[in-house]
Amino acid sequence: MSKKTKSGVNHRAKGLRTNTGLADQLLVNATVAHQDGKLAEALHAYRKYLKCKPDDGSVWHRVGGILFQLGQVAQAITALENASQFAPNDSDIASDLGGMYLSTEQFSKAEVALQFALKLVPESVGAHYNLGIALYGQNRIAESIVCLSRAVEIQPDFVAAHYNLGVAFRIQGNYENALNSFERVHRLEPDNWSVRLDLARCYRDSGLADRSISHYEDYLDHTNDVRIILEFAELLNANGLAQRAENILLEQIALSPNDARLHAEVGIIRHHRGDLSGAEISLHRALELDPKCVSAILELSRLRRYEDPNTPVLVQLQKILNRAKPRSEETIAMHFALGKIYDDLERYDEAFRHYKLGNDLKRERHAYSLDVVKKRYSEIIDYFDRRNFDFLRELSSDSDVPVLVVGMPRSGTTLIEQIISSHPRADGAGELQYFPSVVQQLPHLLGSTQPYPKCLAAFDKKDAATITSKYLELLRRHSGDGLRVTDKLPGNFVNLGLFASLFPHGRIISCRRDPVDMALSIYFQYFADKHDYAWDLVHIASHYAEYDRLMRHWQSLFPEMIMEIHYADTVRDVERVARDLMGFCELPWDAQVLNFYETKRDVKTASSWQVRQPIYNRSLARWKHYEHHLSPLLEALSAFRA
Repeated sequence: MSKKTKSGVNHRAKGLRTNTGLADQLLVNATVAHQDGKLAEALHAYRKYLKCKPDDGSVWHRVGGILFQLGQVAQAITALENASQFAPNDSDIASDLGGMYLSTEQFSKAEVALQFALKLVPESVGAHYNLGIALYGQNRIAESIVCLSRAVEIQPDFVAAHYNLGVAFRIQGNYENALNSFERVHRLEPDNWSVRLDLARCYRDSGLADRSISHYEDYLDHTNDVRIILEFAELLNANGLAQRAENILLEQIALSPNDARLHAEVGIIRHHRGDLSGAEISLHRALELDPKCVSAILELSRLRRYEDPNTPVLVQLQKILNRAKPRSEETIAMHFALGKIYDDLERYDEAFRHYKLGNDLKRERHAYSLDVVKKRYSEIIDYFDRRNFDFLRELSSDSDVPVLVVGMPRSGTTLIEQIISSHPRADGAGELQYFPSVVQQLPHLLGSTQPYPKCLAAFDKKDAATITSKYLELLRRHSGDGLRVTDKLPGNFVNLGLFASLFPHGRIISCRRDPVDMALSIYFQYFADKHDYAWDLVHIASHYAEYDRLMRHWQSLFPEMIMEIHYADTVRDVERVARDLMGFCELPWDAQVLNFYETKRDVKTASSWQVRQPIYNRSLARWKHYEHHLSPLLEALSAFRA
């Protein structure tokens, strides 16, 4: 019995030595093949080795790397998950696993792996960088910026981290920091032409057109990308260089005669210059080349007020609609275009049918939550009570330059800005994203764990001075010596508490309009996707009720700063309203403001063509043409109608 036992033990020991020797030789063979770049051979040997030693985390790590190189990402992730299981305290494995999760956009899993890697090695520049990307992928921009900033602190010449910092800052609307990051990339890599494009876009969005134009020119010296040429033409057109924009497009059309986008943009520029026949030729050509060209579809409908019921445009657009994919973006644009033309022709039932079809398709793509809006506005109202407001005012600026023009969309904000900016001592800066950007960044800037506005508890004189000085600097880029400069972002009504705290000598013009006319005008507008309430009449009414609740709070808190203007009053007696505006803004009367429609300035809103015409009253009580379609809207707005 004892002999058998001894013999058995010796046999197993011999087998163990043989397996160990085989495993060692397999590992040597695999390593040599790996080093020689023979990936398939190395992978085969590593896998044979792992049959002998399945708990070797370092080899699972190598296998994962090879699989990733071979494009077998799912298998690579499985290999690294095994590696992590068998070598749980290896920071390289945790970091690489996080990177693999990133490659498949599994951002939350990547976050967990990278956070663990940083616990093991807090100064890992790669883990900080990848964590920043993972957080960015979850739209946690402020947290992403913290991680990317740490990466460049550890490695100041880390180009990719500087670049992605610029992208994140730009999304926040923090153009100053975005430009600093992109300029750093440009200094580190002078031949990196793609960052020239980011600089061009960032300078454009921050209102520095001259610098933007220069970078676009540099970038286009090295590419013939039609998409970027279109961007550049739009920038030139928006800054009074329409002829140059048209010339650039025509030069490109000579090289790319069948690109519908180029013809559509020429049509848009010609329309804005008043060349309606030239615009029509270009827009029709665009649609001949590409019946799905959304910009041409929409611009053709806006080209004029259509009065001929037999206009060929109707037939053309209907044919395009019949051929378009049922739920496509061009179908949506077509419905809005046909709605506008039928409205011009006073064929109101047909107009409403098309507007409803377009809005229903838009609404399918977006979710609107009234509860989210109510909660946000209630938090703002609760914070900005008299005590907190008075505290913040102790940190304020004494500047009286800023004039905010706010209101719901389609309430007349563009018209009011155009009147004020027509005064020789005033200018319009358009729709600045400054205050929304500041509000988004404040928790991080103040080092607070509380969201806005509660984070303002950490606000001090230095913070206030930084925000006010940067805002005034931005206004001065649009007007070097204007007594008043308007900021016409309608949605700034949400941010009036912060503005009124920091600029007690500033002014706020609140634009109001008959709520039913306003709601219908919103519903009839092909809006950008950020207006997620705009595609349902009852949602518009609900959103208006919350807007009204917030505005009434502001009017109770700082009534001396707010002038309320009703669109109907402006239409009926523009001179009286203009005189009231000049008085409120403390600008001497100048009759030039009555010719606001002749003022040469860029207007980047859906009302751009309207503010270049004398006042007309067709838009008053417009809703009555559609009354039998509007029962839910009329009921929802009954409390707000006189």
